[in-house]
Amino acid sequence: MHITFWIFCQEYLITYLKPEALIGSTSKMRFFHLNDKGVLESSTVF
Repeated sequence: MHITFWIFCQEYLITYLKPEALIGSTSKMRFFHLNDKGVLESSTVF
């Protein structure tokens, strides 16, 4: 079962993700989910 949660806080993204991952993504929404192996994955929604 995938657990999905939305993160809207830009400060959270800047704090916990690599800066290069945020380049050009300020106008996009990101969401994270745990895959079947329990690994946190992220996707960008336009």
